Amino acid sequence: MDTEYDGGGIKTIIDHVVSKNNGVHGISVAGSGFFTIRNVKAVNNAEAGIQLYAYDDAVYALDGQVHLNNNNYGLGLVEFNDRTMTVNVVGDLIAERNRYNGIYNVKATMVLGNSDNSSSGKSGKTGSSGSVKTCMNGDVDINNRGNGSFEGDDYTCDGELSKCYECYPGCSP
Repeated sequence: MDTEYDGGGIKTIIDHVVSKNNGVHGISVAGSGFFTIRNVKAVNNAEAGIQLYAYDDAVYALDGQVHLNNNNYGLGLVEFNDRTMTVNVVGDLIAERNRYNGIYNVKATMVLGNSDNSSSGKSGKTGSSGSVKTCMNGDVDINNRGNGSFEGDDYTCDGELSKCYECYPGCSP
């Protein structure tokens, strides 16, 4: 993990980390600023593979290969004191075979594309674009429990995009 100051806040990079077989979350992040989580494998954890908390309008980027498999839930996006967060998926997020959900979203905005929001989804090929694959999870693949939103169009749930639409209500793919 690398931490450095980035002008208006703290920029934190979690890079090439394997976190497995933990009693709670594999990786848990809360704070203000910009966080990049790159090339991470968080598997076989008792709760979330990665748990991200909305605290003072945090921005998270998931980059490279992010594998969140065989946890209770893969990626937890949880609001804290009515704050918001943005999660930019600029790599490949894979959350499969989790006991309950691949992604559990309470209030976050998930954007597929550049971390500067200049493109969204695979249509934004001029820069980085991201993808989300959530399959074979116990309850639903993407559980939108609150006011979360999803932007971009490269979401795959149980191998069919049409099935993915059903598992996150209120989204506009």
